[in-house]
Amino acid sequence: MKEETCPGLTGIILAGGQSKRMRGGNKAFLRLGESSIIETIVAVLSSIFPEVIIVTRSLMDYQGLGCRVVLDVGEASGALTGLFSGLNEATTRYAFFVACDMPFLQPGLIRYMVSLLEEGRGQGYDVLVPKMEEGYQPLHAIYSKGCLPAIVRQLREGNQRIFDFFPCVRLREISREELTRFDPDLLSFFNINTPESLEMAKMLYQRSKDNYGSHCFHRWKIRQRQDHLSGEADPRIDPEGLPGGDDQA
Repeated sequence: MKEETCPGLTGIILAGGQSKRMRGGNKAFLRLGESSIIETIVAVLSSIFPEVIIVTRSLMDYQGLGCRVVLDVGEASGALTGLFSGLNEATTRYAFFVACDMPFLQPGLIRYMVSLLEEGRGQGYDVLVPKMEEGYQPLHAIYSKGCLPAIVRQLREGNQRIFDFFPCVRLREISREELTRFDPDLLSFFNINTPESLEMAKMLYQRSKDNYGSHCFHRWKIRQRQDHLSGEADPRIDPEGLPGGDDQA
């Protein structure tokens, strides 16, 4: 039986980055199997939300994907600008945001996050965001239009770090324990930023049904953590949630 969509939310994909470390290619259109990453993300979100929006600075690149494409309106490029643009365009009070380079989204986890809105109806949450020991995952999170005043104030200060406005709103942190109930390897937070991470994604895709793929993934996490501690890695590469999200995908 097909699961119902979540009518009170919009699914929004942030696709405003420049893919600098991917040697000039737009990582959203890299292919895993028969589909591009952006096609996969659109398909997942379309199975959950009645409307899906792509926020980008390149409107023509994203035509023909079966969803609405809107302009990232800010003068400065960054994740917070994309968040502002998406919330402004959403027809619902709440929206689930994800980056365009995260190919292993888990519908069960996203639906669980949506269910927490009902659980916290009396609390009036503005943000529902995964948080692990290493920090937040702000580009796999739910935001309400109630965040807009705090976002606008922060943008006027020139600060693009999403989680810096969290103290100003009503926050629901989603723990590692909750996340791993639906995504044991936390693959939802694997993002493709470099040629090396693309090769790892291809291996995970090809071997997702056997133990070898999982083994390779854990080796990847250990290596990325070591690079992070030595100051050589992009913090957002680590799928366990190293602090980051400053740069829009």
